[in-house]
Amino acid sequence: MKKILLFSLVFGLVLFTTGCGLTDKLADEATKKVTEKALESVTNSDIDLTNNKITVNSNGESFSLGEDLVLPDKFPADVPIYSKAKIITTSTSGTAGFYATLTSSDSFTEVNEYYNAELAAQGWTIDNTSTFTGGGQSTTYITSKTGRTLDIGVYKYEGANEVTISITTDTPDASN
Repeated sequence: MKKILLFSLVFGLVLFTTGCGLTDKLADEATKKVTEKALESVTNSDIDLTNNKITVNSNGESFSLGEDLVLPDKFPADVPIYSKAKIITTSTSGTAGFYATLTSSDSFTEVNEYYNAELAAQGWTIDNTSTFTGGGQSTTYITSKTGRTLDIGVYKYEGANEVTISITTDTPDASN
């Protein structure tokens, strides 16, 4: 009799939680935790799979991939970030370098005009600019400032709806 009562209680709980969608949420969270632990043991890294993003931390370096990310805490304040863009990847190499990828639905021309003006406004010297067409459009800015470098690429691939912006800088600024 106790087994039947226990079975009925468990079966009722399963039906109740299935109707609420709770079991799907619990299964998703459990899957994420198991995946995190498996990846951590293989890579010897700290891995976080939450809020539609993946973050990997290992030996003072980090990498994040996801939707609407934020820049790392020590990302240099003088590196221009296009305000109408979403950050989709970030990476740090200790305190020696930073990388970010952004996307924007603004035009290739608008994004380039922003970087042409804002790099100078932030005190960066544009050492070289390369623009290519064919299969899309791309502009690369190679810049420097008091012993530091900053490279920015602006890309609009043929058929793409968004502009991709890649930012690489080798050292943080001292004001952070």
